[in-house]
Amino acid sequence: MDIQTVANLFYVFLLLIGLISFTTGYLTMKKTRLSSAGFYAMTLLSFALMILHFMWYTRAVQVTYTPTIPWLFNMAAAVVLYIVFLVVGAAVLRSISRKRDYRSTTS
Repeated sequence: MDIQTVANLFYVFLLLIGLISFTTGYLTMKKTRLSSAGFYAMTLLSFALMILHFMWYTRAVQVTYTPTIPWLFNMAAAVVLYIVFLVVGAAVLRSISRKRDYRSTTS
């Protein structure tokens, strides 16, 4: 693989981690009826997948002999996107939970 393919796969895998983690958090929230349980499930799964993702990326970059600066920028971007994902995910789960609570009290 060349450098650009590895960089593209890096961001595609980030997107997949976000989708899988949020779906797991949403389903956990739906089952337990607690937004905090959904958030914890989303956070733990996404953290574990991010660690695996960073390990894969480090090995893939070593094979392509990528310089340090692009590697560092991609890792920093992933950490920033991860923080944004957690904040937005928590807000969305809380919003969905509040809408569900409102509907169940008005019915």
